[in-house]
Amino acid sequence: MNRFALTLGVLLACLSSIAEEPAPAGFDPTPFPELREIGEIQSEAGLFRIAMDAGMHRSFRTLRLAKKKGDTWQEIPTVRQRTYGPARFGDFVGGHRIESLDETPDGALEIVVSFGSPLPGSVRLEIDTPLSDFEKGVSIAVPGTDGEWKEVVSDGVIFDHRRFLDFRHTAIQVPEVNSRTLRLRIADATDTQRTRLREITRTVADASGLTVTESSTVETRAFRIDGLRFVLSPGQSEDTHPLDERGREIIPLPLTSQTNLPDGVTEILLDGGNLPIDYLFLKTADRNFRRAISIQVPGMDDTWRTIHQTHLHRFEVGDFHDESLSIPLSETRAERWRLLIENGANAPVTFSAIHAQTTAHELLFLADPGDRPVLFLGGQEATLTKTPLDTAALRAAISRGVPTQTVVPAEALPNPDYRTEAAEPAGPGILDSKPALWSIIALAVAILIAVLYQAMRKIEEKPEAAE
Repeated sequence: MNRFALTLGVLLACLSSIAEEPAPAGFDPTPFPELREIGEIQSEAGLFRIAMDAGMHRSFRTLRLAKKKGDTWQEIPTVRQRTYGPARFGDFVGGHRIESLDETPDGALEIVVSFGSPLPGSVRLEIDTPLSDFEKGVSIAVPGTDGEWKEVVSDGVIFDHRRFLDFRHTAIQVPEVNSRTLRLRIADATDTQRTRLREITRTVADASGLTVTESSTVETRAFRIDGLRFVLSPGQSEDTHPLDERGREIIPLPLTSQTNLPDGVTEILLDGGNLPIDYLFLKTADRNFRRAISIQVPGMDDTWRTIHQTHLHRFEVGDFHDESLSIPLSETRAERWRLLIENGANAPVTFSAIHAQTTAHELLFLADPGDRPVLFLGGQEATLTKTPLDTAALRAAISRGVPTQTVVPAEALPNPDYRTEAAEPAGPGILDSKPALWSIIALAVAILIAVLYQAMRKIEEKPEAAE
């Protein structure tokens, strides 16, 4: 019995040591199928950066940077951040101010707008108005060298024809001007129109019979403006956007499928590759259409989550050309994208290609001469855990504006240490669960107490034998 108690005591000690055993130190490279070598660090700059490319974005959530220290790997703390370069297509031009707003004798509305610096290029002026059922002429002028206003847009038109057709256009394209001041002139700031409500009076008399009179009123309304927005525009076709100098890249997104569903909806599935996307550009040869579109990304439990809804259109009638086939978004990462175009009973619109504007990101880290950092990619997010690392010194260097040196990783290579079983989620063992582990310990203690109690009772029953 004493031997059995001794065995239980040893078991209890072992279980306690297992419960308190710390997690193994070091970085495990086996769950990653690919790696990209950076080479030996020879500079003493201290702070280094890697411009993230499409391959790194695809492994954005599982990307790890490590270096060999002796016979073990050690993970290197990193900070990933967006690279803020010059203003980009689709960004709002900030800092404008309304200098004056006057109504001219001919009934036009003149608004003088100033900016903190000259406009960086072609811009799109968006006039935010709550009114409907209108059509206004718009002209835009800039100060000339002689002090007079020089028109740069003379035949602009904004309108709302929703009374007859779901058709609204309240944006004006402003060409590139080297000026800090614009004058916006809207014709017929106050207009008159008949009300839609008509009053009909019926009079019945014995002598004259039935008399019907009809009357309507004329109302006067001012052209109300809730706000002005100035948005940077490329001023050229989508195929020739400038890329590198504006700190962003426009790339084609692979179309995995394009299906016309029975309910009049066209479904387009795209491979997003976890790229940080903030603009979509759609190309089509169709014209004279307007369609509602919903942008979706994967949600929970194999569902789709809508992140944006808007309308696309292209009109080409005689000399009139207008289109809106680009969609601004908040920066979003997703492996897959889903576009739903509502055609209704109309013929489906076919999109031949879809491009995305991606924002530039970089990976920052600290390194000493002689280090050989390696990027590990392709691990499965479900099987990896992100260990919190100390990034205080790295963030302090970034905030102080310490100069960085750019390093370029080599092309991806197979990881020789990769193990398939390491990437597959294994079921948790009984000792991996703390409640189960402590339950075993409690059971062992209870058995040990019972054994000691039985031994003491036998000793009390046979004192002579015990002596």
